[in-house]
Amino acid sequence: MPGEESEDSENSSVYHEPYKLLPSTKQEYGCLIKKDTIPSSKSAEYNTGLCRSLDFTSVNNFQEDVKFSSPSLYNLTPPPPPASRPPPYEMSTNFNSTATLNGKTPSAPVENYYAATDIIKTERREQHLTPGKFTPLRLPEGNPEDTTPLLEFTRHRLRVIEKMGEGSFGMIHLCETEGVPEFNGVTSYHKKQVIVKSVWRGCTESTKKEFLRESSWLGTLRDQNVARVVGVCSQEEPYCILQEYCEFGDLPTFLQLQSTSPDEENPALSYGCLIYMATQVASGMKYLESLDLAHRDLAARNCLVGKSYHIKVSDHAMYCSKYEADYYISDTKAKLPIRWMAWESLLLGKTSSKSDVWAFGVTLWEMLVVCGQKTLRRTYVRTGR
Repeated sequence: MPGEESEDSENSSVYHEPYKLLPSTKQEYGCLIKKDTIPSSKSAEYNTGLCRSLDFTSVNNFQEDVKFSSPSLYNLTPPPPPASRPPPYEMSTNFNSTATLNGKTPSAPVENYYAATDIIKTERREQHLTPGKFTPLRLPEGNPEDTTPLLEFTRHRLRVIEKMGEGSFGMIHLCETEGVPEFNGVTSYHKKQVIVKSVWRGCTESTKKEFLRESSWLGTLRDQNVARVVGVCSQEEPYCILQEYCEFGDLPTFLQLQSTSPDEENPALSYGCLIYMATQVASGMKYLESLDLAHRDLAARNCLVGKSYHIKVSDHAMYCSKYEADYYISDTKAKLPIRWMAWESLLLGKTSSKSDVWAFGVTLWEMLVVCGQKTLRRTYVRTGR
């Protein structure tokens, strides 16, 4: 380059003056130099005889045979053409080739891209997302150490109101009964509605043991914002458990009824009321997290509404025919709420309280739109295989 060029490229006049293209007289290479070093005459040449000036700003002086190149290629001579063409490269379909390099078989390069290594090449793990037989909650192995025996109910004390659905374990009904203990332990003889989960009559002994194990774990949950297991029928078949239900039913039904009230301009539920109910959902989930329990199916459909907008987190919606469209049936016949699942749960089969936080965000969105829209409603969910 010219001797007067500054070593600092940021301060170089090349970056501040209009560029001039200087085609070589011997090669098809040009160069960029400072404007004030270019002779004004088009026929003038440098003392070296390597370059002649050309006013690049003039359209008439533009020549089609001029080619652009880097300033570092002033004296670069084109290499001679090869004597013969190299043989065409043949793509081998065998990636486990035994070709060696210096007597050693080269190992495959290690990929550092997360998507390619951990998602695309990772086998599907939907089988790890299979919920329990009677609850989607991820419960610990074994039986709880400290547990209070559940209140035994006789079957004739239950009056069936409606069948809510069924699962692989059995059926789920909405029933009415009396004698359900309150949260403070006081038995109430007022009639109350309860969710009854029952196993199929004549099921195997292992299913019965698993039923009693999960029931004992669910019976240990004591929180005002979590639907409790209040009783069990284990003296005769079919075995069943009784779970709390609330006066106004599930949250989507409640919100939709409120949003379709006659007074459309002044809805019954304010933004503050919705946030108040959302904080109760968060409180119930915080309690489950303190016990290291992952819900794995948190959604508005699993939230029950009681008096004074009291919310209880439940786990029954997975088995209700009313919400079949919200679940995807995997290869292992497990129901997966994919629209509410975090990506690590969906792709890697990992569930924790952190994945429940993701589901809580979706649930909060449901509440703020008063359950008037389906989350990711344009996502096509195929049920069955």
